[in-house]
Amino acid sequence: MSKSVRMWVLAKTDTKGVITYLNTSRMTSENYPEPEWYVNLMFADFVEYDAAVVWRDYLTQFMTVDEALGYKILPVTITVEEN
Repeated sequence: MSKSVRMWVLAKTDTKGVITYLNTSRMTSENYPEPEWYVNLMFADFVEYDAAVVWRDYLTQFMTVDEALGYKILPVTITVEEN
């Protein structure tokens, strides 16, 4: 039996078209508010939709509209197999 859940990741696309995913787990007071961005989805923060919206709005609040368009909230389905 397996169970699936829909989670969300915040992604951004750079000028070369490379997609990176948000990871906030290593943020400290020294590098705050600079989160880390990873190319590998394995290191992304999987969050509920509301949390992804908050992070997107926080990170893009001082950007122009054109810059902010590179930030996207993408769905991820996680499936867990139960024995």
